[in-house]
Amino acid sequence: MIGRVARQRDLEAAEGAFARAADLASAHGLRLWRLRALHELGTIDQLRTESVDRLLEARELAVAQGALALTATLDLQIAAGLNKQFRADEALEAARRSVDAARRFRLAVLPMALIFQATAHAIRGEHGPMEAMIAEAVALAPEDQDVLGCAWGHCRATFSLLAEDPGEAHAQMATGAALILSSPATIAPPFLGLWPLLGAALDRDAGDATARVRAAHGTRHLVVAALLGYADAVRAGRRRRAGGGRCGVRRRGRPDGTAGGLVPAVRPPDHRRGGARRRLG
Repeated sequence: MIGRVARQRDLEAAEGAFARAADLASAHGLRLWRLRALHELGTIDQLRTESVDRLLEARELAVAQGALALTATLDLQIAAGLNKQFRADEALEAARRSVDAARRFRLAVLPMALIFQATAHAIRGEHGPMEAMIAEAVALAPEDQDVLGCAWGHCRATFSLLAEDPGEAHAQMATGAALILSSPATIAPPFLGLWPLLGAALDRDAGDATARVRAAHGTRHLVVAALLGYADAVRAGRRRRAGGGRCGVRRRGRPDGTAGGLVPAVRPPDHRRGGARRRLG
């Protein structure tokens, strides 16, 4: 409980709580509780980097212990992480496992497992199978804002973006975000960060979108926070350009003279450069 509360705002504190729970469970031979703690640690990894390594480890333990419902949940989360890494074939396999188990044991994860199966089809460019999975998910959970929001923001927007239709993708992300952000327990899928970034790139009003995601604490997902930072940078660059400056990137030189990484390069308007030269002179 302590870890889950902390996870809403402080991933370091949450990780500490779950790690202690895992240690205590190991010390007292509580295998199921250690498994649950490892599952929570894997969730922290997803919020940070989208890594599925600890989730895969937890899944192996769940299978060994016969924790069938938890295995289905882990497959769901693994599918989500693999989709975000664009490992669509592996994601589809994990999502199908979760769907099969959810059907067999009548688990509540079924609609979202179908959504992640649809997302994998979207990445693979398979529009028909994607829409079929969405239709089934929505039929099962017609009022679930997370399911509906991810259908638009995860699935359809991903398909449109990969089909090189950024305008349609942005509109679909906006539809999905409106649903997700009005949910009582807002989740933080990465498209909540990509939506303002794409809007900024398309020169649309992304400031309000960025503010809405931040107000909903979407930045607890560090990928979302990073994407919002890029959106801020694009908007700042456009403001600078409108003021007569020029924005871009340059390659930072290392002390040994070799090329380093790319860093922002913002040049002020010409009249400011001239003024600076006159002051220096």
